[in-house]
Amino acid sequence: MSEAPPSNRFDKSFLTLLSQAGTRANGTAPSGQYETTLAELVKAHGTDEMLAAAEWLRLDMMLPAERDGDTTATAANAARRIMDANFNACDAYVELPDGSFLIHLPHCDAPTRGVIATAVGKTIQQRVLKCREDRRRQRPQAHARRSAGSRAAAGGSAAAAPTASAATSAAGAEGRRKAPATNPLVTTVIRFLEQRGDFQFADVPKTLPPNVQTVYRPVWHVRRQLLTSYSCLPAVRHPTLPMVVGDALLPESARPEATSALDLPLLRRAVGDLTGALKQRRRMIVMPPLHAQTLFRPRFRDEFMAVCRNCPALTRRHLVFELVVPPEEMPGFQATDVVAQLRHWCRAVIVRLPLETDTLYIWKELGVHAVGIDLTDRAGDERQVLKALDRFAALAENTGLQSYVQGLPSFSTTTAAVCAGFSYIAGQTLPAEADTLSGIEPFTPKMMFESLFSDGGGPVRKSA
Repeated sequence: MSEAPPSNRFDKSFLTLLSQAGTRANGTAPSGQYETTLAELVKAHGTDEMLAAAEWLRLDMMLPAERDGDTTATAANAARRIMDANFNACDAYVELPDGSFLIHLPHCDAPTRGVIATAVGKTIQQRVLKCREDRRRQRPQAHARRSAGSRAAAGGSAAAAPTASAATSAAGAEGRRKAPATNPLVTTVIRFLEQRGDFQFADVPKTLPPNVQTVYRPVWHVRRQLLTSYSCLPAVRHPTLPMVVGDALLPESARPEATSALDLPLLRRAVGDLTGALKQRRRMIVMPPLHAQTLFRPRFRDEFMAVCRNCPALTRRHLVFELVVPPEEMPGFQATDVVAQLRHWCRAVIVRLPLETDTLYIWKELGVHAVGIDLTDRAGDERQVLKALDRFAALAENTGLQSYVQGLPSFSTTTAAVCAGFSYIAGQTLPAEADTLSGIEPFTPKMMFESLFSDGGGPVRKSA
């Protein structure tokens, strides 16, 4: 039996794209090579095996939001050259009507296909950025040359403009009239995808799964000695085992698909609970997590924007988005777009990074409030964790950013985080996660260490 493609390989937008099989954005019909190559792949491998060995390379997710036609053309040309130069004879790619690419790598396993697609994408990004920088350097010289002849040619240009505009409109209309109907082969592919049991194309979930609850984890503002903020997190409770909170409840194989499915229900719950608390004149900061992958996926991003538009202005002033950055490198222009989107709808943006992060300057330039790490599901030698805490806090301080850490498991790590200079701290030695929001409350080192002298001799986590 052939390997089934992972469910996050093709979302609903991919099916919509195939079903249209029509025109490009400028109204012209796609090349006949698109349908020809797709037909050849299906004929040679069968629909099942062809799709199981495919990756979807979306150029629109790799390029800056503000881009011109030259940038898009540069990316498409770079993609073709890179794949022509590096693919084997058995590999193939299909340029789809929107300019994205379906890459077919029949002799690679799923992880290898992902690595190849990522490598192609990063190479495209590097070439696009280089071309943009070259054009930026050439622009002053070109502007000077244009200025020299602009006055002499002004009359002729003005007379020719309506004719050119009319010709462009006529060409676009002609292209739209010649757009082909949906191809029967594409219909077959879509029907196959929709009938697969492992493909689910339901709407973005409105609520959390039945076994997942929302909890609020108090965050300690160390300098002010107050619990001022609350992280909004998913949690699963067990009758006898400790509660599992945050990303730790998801196996690696379920990410990032499952994290995107959790982010938006958590955001709705956080907005609703915070709005209710503010109406009761209780003040606090609420920090829902938003994974970067959620904002990269069109239907999840659209739903996020809908929630934000319906959020009251007062609630937004008490909302801090925690952007969760994936372990792999995030291109600078993608980070710029994401942070800009988030900052418009909240009080501030903080960024959760991998513990091994070694540079923070991009986040400083983007104006985020703080950078942090989460130790909730990190196992290992505590001495190494203590060294990592010192290193990260020093890195943030040298960059001019505030720092935070969540999921501290012990008094020793909490003490080390305070001594290292973290501004905000959350973990097992603080009040426990709760189902409802509390207000701003005092919390001092004395209160934390009082539990050492309790009857149990260890941390006693009282609900916040």
